[in-house]
Amino acid sequence: MTRLEYSPAALEKLGAIHKYIAEELQNPAGAANTLESIRAKIRALKGMPKIGAPLVARCPEIPGALKEARVLQCGKYIAIYLYEGNAVKILYIYHTAEDFVRHLL
Repeated sequence: MTRLEYSPAALEKLGAIHKYIAEELQNPAGAANTLESIRAKIRALKGMPKIGAPLVARCPEIPGALKEARVLQCGKYIAIYLYEGNAVKILYIYHTAEDFVRHLL
């Protein structure tokens, strides 16, 4: 089975999402549910690592290091990941309202 790895940037983003929902929106239960929903979608990659769409389909001008990356829709969030060998590495997590293409370029 494929193993999952999270980059420091992805882990930091999950923490920021939790903090925002729990503290700013004052909804700790919603924060926990949101993170569990994101992680559940990501866990699905262990059995089906290619279910995400190729990143180049959304962003043809993506730099070389990310040309093989894929995008997984996780509700209001997306996870950008690489599938290499027997591992899925979650590189970034963004809210769908964020301009992730600009960040990646």
